[in-house]
Amino acid sequence: MEQVPNLNEETIKLTGKDIDNRVFNMTFNRLCQHQFADPKLAYNIGFIAKKVQAFTKDIMMEHGKLLDKYAQKNDEGNFDLDDNKNVQVPDDKKNDYKNDLDSVHEIEIEIRKKRLDVDVLSQNGFTFAANDISVLEPLLCGLED
Repeated sequence: MEQVPNLNEETIKLTGKDIDNRVFNMTFNRLCQHQFADPKLAYNIGFIAKKVQAFTKDIMMEHGKLLDKYAQKNDEGNFDLDDNKNVQVPDDKKNDYKNDLDSVHEIEIEIRKKRLDVDVLSQNGFTFAANDISVLEPLLCGLED
């Protein structure tokens, strides 16, 4: 009897929240920069990267629109930044900003590509920190015991 493929392993699902995460982007970029000996694995990662980059552009554009709408601006029309260089949202607009940002974070993309096996990545020299696993989880399979 032929085994039916697990469709969850054949599709990668990402949300705007995944993409709007600095740690996800740093870790994913590190994965993309890794030199893999297996050209098929490198191709698959490159394919996923193209889709992620397009989705990232769309999510960042939507996030930028929200900042234009809600963020505090100075007399020249530039964003007011705090000491940590973060954009300031006035207290009376924070709830609306958070609700709208949550809506952007719920946007999903499906990438019709098999998820990346952590064992195969490890065998090809990519090392994972615990944080890497948690932020890249939507892209990975083989995490089960």
